[in-house]
Amino acid sequence: QPGDVVPVNTIATVLKCLTKAPRVPAIDWGVIVRRCMKVEAQIPQKSTNHRDPTLLREECLYFSLAHADHISPLLQFLDDLTDLPRFRRLEMNVQSVLLQYLSHLMKLFSDSRSKKLYEDLAVYFCSHSSSYLDYSSEQRSMLRMSFWKGICKCLVEVVSEETDSFSYLKKCIECLLPLLNLCNDGQPEFVDEWSAAIKCLIVVQKSWPGDMLQVHSTTSLSEGEHVDAARKIIIRARLCFAGCVSALELGNLKTTILSTTADGVWWNVLVEVAAAVYSADNGIKKQWLLDALDIGCVTAHPSTALRFVGLLCGSCCVYMPLLIVNPTNVLSDLPVTLPSFLSSSIWNDLRNSAADKLWLLTTRIYTWAEQLTRGEGLPCHDHIHGSEAENATFLANMLRSTCFAVEDHLAVDKQLKLANLEAL
Repeated sequence: QPGDVVPVNTIATVLKCLTKAPRVPAIDWGVIVRRCMKVEAQIPQKSTNHRDPTLLREECLYFSLAHADHISPLLQFLDDLTDLPRFRRLEMNVQSVLLQYLSHLMKLFSDSRSKKLYEDLAVYFCSHSSSYLDYSSEQRSMLRMSFWKGICKCLVEVVSEETDSFSYLKKCIECLLPLLNLCNDGQPEFVDEWSAAIKCLIVVQKSWPGDMLQVHSTTSLSEGEHVDAARKIIIRARLCFAGCVSALELGNLKTTILSTTADGVWWNVLVEVAAAVYSADNGIKKQWLLDALDIGCVTAHPSTALRFVGLLCGSCCVYMPLLIVNPTNVLSDLPVTLPSFLSSSIWNDLRNSAADKLWLLTTRIYTWAEQLTRGEGLPCHDHIHGSEAENATFLANMLRSTCFAVEDHLAVDKQLKLANLEAL
């Protein structure tokens, strides 16, 4: 009847059906979808049947994406929507759809238009004055997750390393990586976003992310740089766990990882790296354990190396299902987990070597702790950082107990010295 208003539900359903159609009637679809995009202003709220008009706008997008390759007004419509001044004014869910369908847009757009699209998106997400910052942290994460998914599909379906578009995508990834947030304890703040990012990076050629994930020495870093280093190492560890980055490449960061104080975000760095090493072959596991014991003998933060040893041994020993993983327990459990791991047949040729390295580390920590107990030494004795002093006695007694558990693999002279070590 004249004056009747078509329900939003009906319009959305029709568009949804037409999206799946191979061809559509020859009418001015450009005008129709533009009017539907403005439906919220044109249709009274009581006529919407409680359906969110933004869902109709999503159907407009899906319809346009499906038919823009042979209906030029729809292509122009998508071109207008993805222009930055217009894109930033769209509702978040509409932006999310466009971001997830980047691969489809790249197939529709020319190379120059695709380049402009990615440049605009980089500005949108990285500019300090972007309207994207007006969203809540959860909403921003959802948009970034959509962007990661869109980039991933581009890498799978459209872009190869030989194309010019490859460099545009790389710049976008470089823009998104620093936005992967960590909580104070080092856990990813938004798990779904991190998952989408790792899936995207897995698709990338193995050698490509290396320069973006370069980690320098963590000494003399500001708090922000410290978190950035933690983020990059966690990403590398997850890529290693997924099998797309060699554990040997992660091993190049061994000294940095095991020589940094394990406070705040760094504890989770150790957890992630231990999980990655656990997934590697036995030779890698053995080398990491031996090197961690060596690093503990020289580092200013021996408790960090010991916590990693505890994490690795705990994950590899028979008691793993019973263990509680936290910064204190991985140390207190070491007299059980390390001997259990060393009892494995993979250590037949290196068991004595591991025990010798453990003894050297024990004598270093015990001597330092003994001097502190007697009031004869400084907290920073033997290049050990003063912040370690509060745990000195605990570490010394724990290592002493661990040595007793593996004393059969020590030389006789070291067994005699061990027998003379008293609990502090």
